[in-house]
Amino acid sequence: MKAKEWDVASQPLAEVLQGFRRMKRGFVRFTSDWTAACIYADNSGFSSGFYLDAFAMPLFVESRYLAGTNSLRIGGIWDRIDDETVAAVRQAVPKLVKLADLKTMVRDSPRWKIDLHHAEVRLGAGILLKDRRLVSDVREGLRGFRAEERWEHEAFDRCQQLLAILDAGGEGAAVAELERRREVTVSILR
Repeated sequence: MKAKEWDVASQPLAEVLQGFRRMKRGFVRFTSDWTAACIYADNSGFSSGFYLDAFAMPLFVESRYLAGTNSLRIGGIWDRIDDETVAAVRQAVPKLVKLADLKTMVRDSPRWKIDLHHAEVRLGAGILLKDRRLVSDVREGLRGFRAEERWEHEAFDRCQQLLAILDAGGEGAAVAELERRREVTVSILR
């Protein structure tokens, strides 16, 4: 389903997703200054249908593409939006909104010692929540991490840059950097 087709076909969802607004091929709800709940129609590579992916997005993790944490798939492969689709989405929204919370994102990123996405979420959330222990734990965990994939190098560098800003300028400077990163990430949700 192409983006313009999605806009027309998804009108029944738009009518029930209170507090959400449209984004390309989906919907977004800003649950706080730092988090968003997203629903995205992902084409199936094996059929003419689509998946509905729902995920919490940490806005303070700089990204130029949709990248979330705490995700869930709504149903299976859909071939259209009908009453069943609307009901499934309506049922998933409360859980999705609960996932899009800083403390929940920290809780649901247990693999932070081996997964840099989790580490980056915990580091940013630690700064925003003023949780020095959380920041210290991530800092220590990064010392032994060896990035292999390109995305790992990028995430590792962002974490190291944020820690350097925190060390040099304190919490205010680190929050200002997270605000700058948020602007980049929010731009893809428009």
